[in-house]
Amino acid sequence: MTEKTILIIGGTGALGKTLTKRYYNNNTIIIFSRDEHKHVNMLRDYPNVIFQIGDVKDKESILQALNEYKPDIVINTAALKHVPVCESNPYESVKTNIIGHKNLIDCVTLCNHQIETLIFISTDKACSPMNVYGMCKAISERLYIDFANKQKDIKVCLCRYGNVLESTGSVIPFFKDLLNKGITTLPITDKRMTRFNITLNQAIKFTINSLMTMKGSEIFVPKIPSYNI
Repeated sequence: MTEKTILIIGGTGALGKTLTKRYYNNNTIIIFSRDEHKHVNMLRDYPNVIFQIGDVKDKESILQALNEYKPDIVINTAALKHVPVCESNPYESVKTNIIGHKNLIDCVTLCNHQIETLIFISTDKACSPMNVYGMCKAISERLYIDFANKQKDIKVCLCRYGNVLESTGSVIPFFKDLLNKGITTLPITDKRMTRFNITLNQAIKFTINSLMTMKGSEIFVPKIPSYNI
């Protein structure tokens, strides 16, 4: 993929940074994120990237970015994704993980530029959700599916996969830190629970493959083995 303008929402996270590295030399990249510190760190490595401070909870900031930079492709990776944080702050989860996505969909409709492709990065927790985070993501998926079914000119798809190893918010670095300290009992929610893990490179490859093969209105789910901690 070359000579495209790509807006990555939540782009200072692990997935956004890796997508930037992949497409930096042959495309125009706009990183949209509320994290000023991460913007500054990324700018050192990618001086030609356009950095836009903004929040999915602020519809005006999304619309401003869409109208100013006129992206061909919008990839939404933004999420409040720590399960315990969402459990103890359900309203904040709703604002980011539901209303934030509704804001983006509304802005794509309202913007003065024809966007080619909209991709939503979802989670395995949206399938038969058992927690606030999963329930919010499941509702967001329905918003995108409803939007996709009404489109003729914009291709929309969902990429749904499990815990990305070593990504921002992944439990794996936390577990590794405990083990390095000699703590051998890991604080898991329930011994019966299973997890689905995917490496960052696999997640990037899966997202890119979905982007290149999508026709619109798909939910892409990779085959990942489950296991007990």
